[in-house]
This record gives sequence, structure tokens and C-alpha cells, in this order.
Amino acid sequence: MWLGLEDTSSLPVSLLGISGALLTILRPSFALLIHKPWVWPVLGATGGALATVLTTVLMFFKNAWHAHPFPDYPTGMLLAMLERLPWWALAGGLLGLALRLWRSPIQDD
Repeated sequence: MWLGLEDTSSLPVSLLGISGALLTILRPSFALLIHKPWVWPVLGATGGALATVLTTVLMFFKNAWHAHPFPDYPTGMLLAMLERLPWWALAGGLLGLALRLWRSPIQDD
């Protein structure tokens, strides 16, 4: 449904990118590492960085799919999304740290 719309809003594609990143980092294969305290912030930062990359890839894919003379997402918008990578990675890392501290506050593992 998202590909068929002539929508230039970044919100739906960002939500799809975030959802894809969450599904990737919440895989059962990471369950073995989840007891280590450093894994939570690292997975959060990886998820934040992956969300920006997936969002940019989806934007590019929609541009290539439609192939209009004026793309739905111009090149400047794609680059602006990639410029958010460090901030989204930082936000994801801080969220992972907060979840780790909330799960088991100040315990030695």
C-alpha cells in the first residue's frame, strides 16, 4: 500500500524503517547475548543506525519503483535522512541503556 501512494511524507517510510530495524535486532538469535550488560546499549545503537539506513533504502526503492521525472523523495531528502544516523544511533543506544537499567538496576551480572 505504501508504494502505491503518491505520498512524499517521511513519516510512513520512517515508521517502516524503524519497524524493520526493531524486527532485525529483536531476533531470537540475540537472546543468547541479552544477559550481558553491554549488549543492550549496543543493540539500541545498532537499531537506531539501521533504522536510518533502512528508511533511506526504502525511500530510494520507492523513487526507483515509480521513476518519475520528479522523485517522491529528492536526493536532498535522502541525504538528510542519512545525516540523522549518528543522532538516531545515539538515541537508540540511550534507549537500550535505559531499558537495561530499568530491567535490572545496578546489579552485577
